[in-house]
Amino acid sequence: MGASNSRHVSTTGGENVRIKFAVSSVQGQNDKMDDAYALVPDLDHATSFFGLYDGHSGPDVALLCARLFHIELRVHPNYETNLNNAMRSVFSRMDELLQQSNEWMELVIPAASRNWIRRLIKAIVIDTLHCKWGYIPPQNLGCSATVAVARGSRVTVGNVGSCRCVASRNGQAIQLSTDHIPRNRGERRRIQRAGGTLELDKYVAVEALRGPGYRAYRGILATSRAIGSFVFKQNKNLPPEEQLVICNPDIHSVSVNKVVFSRVQICFVGSYLMISLLDGDN
Repeated sequence: MGASNSRHVSTTGGENVRIKFAVSSVQGQNDKMDDAYALVPDLDHATSFFGLYDGHSGPDVALLCARLFHIELRVHPNYETNLNNAMRSVFSRMDELLQQSNEWMELVIPAASRNWIRRLIKAIVIDTLHCKWGYIPPQNLGCSATVAVARGSRVTVGNVGSCRCVASRNGQAIQLSTDHIPRNRGERRRIQRAGGTLELDKYVAVEALRGPGYRAYRGILATSRAIGSFVFKQNKNLPPEEQLVICNPDIHSVSVNKVVFSRVQICFVGSYLMISLLDGDN
């Protein structure tokens, strides 16, 4: 069990009687690693949890999800009886925690571990804004998320945004996630109903200023669903599920035939979560 957003190439893994797992983390072109993951092979005696969180505009929301998502799922009233409903609720719960107060920041970056630049920014900028206008949830900070829960003979996957999950069975790929991109028909329709526009036909955009030959943006995002990113969720006349960007997950599942398959193997590579169903001879 753990969570990480290491700046360096790192590989780790493990197994229990039900599952074998591995993760490889490689930083891309950004100055810092914005992604995080959670490996919880024993969420309970019969359940394993794996989460992949792809941060944008910074790692903080991804790190929060890596620390809390599986904990919130485990204590949800429907965890035992209706996993799909519990999973949907926890995606929304992450947004609720981000909106309530800045206490979530202590879970991600405790005050004692912040460097002097971050402490200065918090003291001068963030705390001043909070005193003047109250708490402001993260405007552009956010993350895509894909989580997989293996329980008994079924693997259930929920996702928002651009993290992908693919299962492999006998060499055949099974898509277990949905790409939430603004140009998809249903996503585009919701964005337009909410008063939004698409920039270059592929980004959700919130304008700040427009003049002859130029535009300035308060936010621009390549995914149409995300946790956080509240600059895209500010229409007070619309419920959360009808905003420009929403955190409602799509949920898919695949069954593991216990007669044929004795193990499940889960691997994270980049922003992909891959599941292999292994036969009893492997």
